[in-house]
Amino acid sequence: MKIFKEKILLLSTTILLIALAFLILNTANPIQFHRTINSWVGKSQGLDNFFYYIDKLGEGAMALVVLAILLFMRFSYFLIPALALLFSSITVNVLKYWFFPDAPRPWYIFQWILHEPLKTVHDTELMILRSFPSGHAAQCFALFFSFSLIAKNKVVSLFWLLLACLGAFSRVYLSQHWWKDITAGACIGIFFSILAWMLYQFKKTSLPWIEKSVLDFIMKRK
Repeated sequence: MKIFKEKILLLSTTILLIALAFLILNTANPIQFHRTINSWVGKSQGLDNFFYYIDKLGEGAMALVVLAILLFMRFSYFLIPALALLFSSITVNVLKYWFFPDAPRPWYIFQWILHEPLKTVHDTELMILRSFPSGHAAQCFALFFSFSLIAKNKVVSLFWLLLACLGAFSRVYLSQHWWKDITAGACIGIFFSILAWMLYQFKKTSLPWIEKSVLDFIMKRK
């Protein structure tokens, strides 16, 4: 499709990353893989701090602040990630609360089944159940992958993709989720980001106001 031609680099990179994620899922032992990631915790204060704070990108409050700012830039910048976030959140919560409510998180398995302590960052409180899929990963990708699609510059586009990946990976680093959880969350966020972006591409010519901002309407009324 013509609308995808300018996004070949982004989409091909994304496909490679998804393929890598599924390769790890199919070849690595999930317990040993998580044990390896957890062994990195505490070795570098800088790395611990980095993932502790970048994890905040997947919180609802962060998304609301970002969306509020985007309203004052351009409606299209707001609507694409807002739609992606809305449908990603609905999908994640349906899966998490209706289909996989008892899915155990790493802390539960390591603490109660394996009887191995997990290293934590800044005494982060670890959750026990509703592990699949990762809502944080879905939000990071719904928000930042939307930005990747919106961005005109290829380098900027890849930067947003990298930020989404780091935000999702932080959930494994902090032992809040398994690798499969963030992979599923990422796929959900990517899917709805592309869907929202495509909807914008097909409808933007019939919605001239979509390229304006809240400020434009405020100034017009004055």
